[in-house]
Amino acid sequence: HVDDPLRPANRMTTTFSFEHVGGVLGGELDYWRADLNHDQRWKVAEDELGRRSWLSLSVTGGLADAFGDTPEVPPYSRFYAGGRDTLRGFEYRGVGPHSNDRPMGGEFLLAGSVQYERPLLEEFLSVVGFVDTGTLSTSIAEGIDPFRIAVGAGIRLRIPGIFTETPIAVDF
Repeated sequence: HVDDPLRPANRMTTTFSFEHVGGVLGGELDYWRADLNHDQRWKVAEDELGRRSWLSLSVTGGLADAFGDTPEVPPYSRFYAGGRDTLRGFEYRGVGPHSNDRPMGGEFLLAGSVQYERPLLEEFLSVVGFVDTGTLSTSIAEGIDPFRIAVGAGIRLRIPGIFTETPIAVDF
């Protein structure tokens, strides 16, 4: 039973993907990449007007490695961190190894986020507080780089549609 198709009281999503390039399949490059994402949200309170407060947890992990004659995973298949999808409070692709002020990406990513959201005006306007943390390393063999952390707050504006809602997020 789903109480609200757009914003259910509790929600959990887990995805895993694995990519294998080259090896017995042939090709010029030999590497593999695995991604794991888990998002979960719980309703922690509901006021007398039916407005819900949420606690969300998100964890993202990835590991990639080259093998055979390929010395490293190509840049387009590496992991990147920083920005709204991984570590808010850091520049887009700003976390992790850099060369000549350009992000190199990494072969090991571990990032997580905890967020609390409380409505202010119906379900249209809410405030959030969050803590994002994570690391991005050139390779797991070279060791895990120090974890970075960002603490912040933001607002969410939801514009309802016929079948969906369009969220607008501003985080500080």
